[in-house]
Order: sequence, then C-alpha cells, then structure tokens
Amino acid sequence: YGGLYLYANHDPYGRLNKIPTAVVVEDEGTTLATGEKLNVGPQVAGELVKSKSFDWHQVNRADATKGVSDGKYEFALVLPKSFSSDLASSADFTPRQAELELLTNDANNYIAHTIANQVVAQVTKTVASQVSETAASQLLAGYNTIHKQVSSAAAGAAQLQTGLTSAATGVTKLQSGATQLNTA
Repeated sequence: YGGLYLYANHDPYGRLNKIPTAVVVEDEGTTLATGEKLNVGPQVAGELVKSKSFDWHQVNRADATKGVSDGKYEFALVLPKSFSSDLASSADFTPRQAELELLTNDANNYIAHTIANQVVAQVTKTVASQVSETAASQLLAGYNTIHKQVSSAAAGAAQLQTGLTSAATGVTKLQSGATQLNTA
C-alpha cells in the first residue's frame, strides 16, 4: 500500500498535461466607456487550453460539476458572468474584484486540489497583468474625456458670457426705450 501511495504521488507536477481538467466560461463580457467590447473570459479559457499545462476541456457548468463529481475532471475553473465587467470596473469609481470559481472534489484527489489552487493563483496573476494594461488605457482615456469635457465647459462658459453681455445690452435698450416712452 505504501509503495502504491509513493508511486502515485512520486512526481505530481511531472505530468500535469495528462490531468483532465475543465474550464467553464460564463463571462458575458462588457462594453467600456470608449465603446470597446471587453470579453476576457474566452481569452483566458483559450490561453489555458493552448498552454497545455493540463488536459483542459472547455465545457458548460453542468458538465464540469458532473465531471468533477464523477472523477472525469480533477477540477474545474469557472469564469463567472461578471468576470469582464468586474475587471473593467477598475476604471469606475466603484471597482469590484473579479473572482474565479474553483470546483474540486477532495475525495478524488487531494493533490489535484492543491495544484488547482496554484493554477488559480497563476491565472489571476496573468489576468491581472493583462487587465492592468486595459485599466491604464482606460485611465488615460478617462483623462482624455475629462479634457474634452473641460474644453466643452469652457466653450459653454464663453457662450454664456456672450449671452449675458447680449442680455445686458438688451436690458439697457429696454430701459432707454421705456424712458423715452414715459417722457413722450
């Protein structure tokens, strides 16, 4: 029994590409203030599958849950519906933390659970670096928008000043006309 245990756990990281895992994309994407579409979920899933770090299978939630429960998949990584919008919220005044959901079954393999937690940390780090570029561009776009709005406000203030001057001239003419009417 001890020999089988040692053999089974001999090099748990050596053949990760043979471990069947699932990735579920529920991400609905979002539209940025610039009108640009942001849909990070499919990109993350595609990178995971392409990386061949595990034997990734892109499936729906029901198949992933059943697969993890039955032992078909060692674990499943779920990218929730609000994943992209949460990531994009860093450009808003109310930022939200994007979260990944991990489905595991410790009855199948405890080591897979430990490895899965490391995968989540790595995915989080990778996504954070990609999103920081988007957040930076959103921040810069925000400054550009502020500049345009301030320019527009300045133009509006100039128009208001012109209008007030015109109104003052009109009031003066009205008073002059009223005075002439009273004297006649």
